[in-house]
Amino acid sequence: MEGSRRMFSTVFILVLLLVAIGTGPMVAEGKVATKEESRTCESLSTKFKGFCFRSSSCAEACQKEGFMGGKCPGFRLRCTCTKKWTSPMVAEGKVATKETSRTCESLSMKFKGLCFRSSNCANICEKEGFKGGKCVGFRLRCTCTKKC
Repeated sequence: MEGSRRMFSTVFILVLLLVAIGTGPMVAEGKVATKEESRTCESLSTKFKGFCFRSSSCAEACQKEGFMGGKCPGFRLRCTCTKKWTSPMVAEGKVATKETSRTCESLSMKFKGLCFRSSNCANICEKEGFKGGKCVGFRLRCTCTKKC
């Protein structure tokens, strides 16, 4: 009897955890953001100098570069600028300038599994509206690339 109670409580907690992880975006004011609308692209700052300890100073430098904001991710302490992802249809009218010719990266939303071949990643990223893609990092994740 005691063993079945433990088993039931363990299974119940696991189910709750899976439900919590699987929930989609929260509804705010009746609007639900789609994956494409909530996606952000990242690019290293070209104007921020030194180690990045405060995200607020990084964000200020990135805003001067024309980005939405900035952050100091990882242990390498480099300033990474963030920008809201724009679909290719919206971005077609832009003329490439020095600032827009930078490359932004974003994790693929549709690539499944570990990324071993960059050509497979690039094909999936092109279907998502990016110019290309590559396998990145120790975790072998597919990262899509495009001009900012």
